[in-house]
Amino acid sequence: MMKRMQAVVADGFTAFHLKMIAIVTMLLDHMQVVFPDVFSPWLRVAGRLAFPLFVFLLAEGFRHTRSRGKFLLRLAIFAVASEPFFDLAFNDAVGLRGVDFLNNTNIFYTLLLGGAAITVFDYIKERWHSTASAVFAVILCCVLAAFLGSDYGEIGVAFIFVMYVVREDWRLKTMFVFCLLLWLQLFVNMVRGYVLQYPLISLAMVIATCLAVPLAARYNKKRGPDGPRLKWLFYAFYPAHIAGLVGLVGVL
Repeated sequence: MMKRMQAVVADGFTAFHLKMIAIVTMLLDHMQVVFPDVFSPWLRVAGRLAFPLFVFLLAEGFRHTRSRGKFLLRLAIFAVASEPFFDLAFNDAVGLRGVDFLNNTNIFYTLLLGGAAITVFDYIKERWHSTASAVFAVILCCVLAAFLGSDYGEIGVAFIFVMYVVREDWRLKTMFVFCLLLWLQLFVNMVRGYVLQYPLISLAMVIATCLAVPLAARYNKKRGPDGPRLKWLFYAFYPAHIAGLVGLVGVL
């Protein structure tokens, strides 16, 4: 096991490795959010790694996918399928009648709108040869994310788009800037009281968010053991783990 880990460090991370880091840290983060009296606030520090890595991988996915239409359809399906569990876990919904598909929406909405921004941008530039119109379409996707209150909102959508369009030499520098913006958004919108209560943890959150950058820098541009079954597993993990946490509420 130790030799295998050393080999991974030496050869760099595949997309599979980065996905595993992202989903594990996301799970730890959500465990603390749903059960704040059971799990340490330090788990939220680990969770700051997840979204930047998901953004990086989504941009890579759109760069290499054979069918953007199918890619967007998968994101849309899981956005809708995840929302009931997301609202029950994080938005204090009481039963399915409290589910709101158009307000405070889950991360798949952000990923979907980011993917839509990429797709529309390329389509307009190729067909209409209008950069201004293409950029305006991206801005509309960001505005829609803000309107829907999607997880990480307009900054998340902009992050996805920028990770797709920036040149290779600038990707990590740009990613670092957006990681800081993500934390700033978290600070302003979510954790003002949290920062005052847990200043050391909040500082660790900044560091953890930016730690996604050196991890992405170790990406070796290989997919790893990411076949069709594992691909669907990564999609399904998001609603499944939230549903599991909701189911545990009555137990813990």
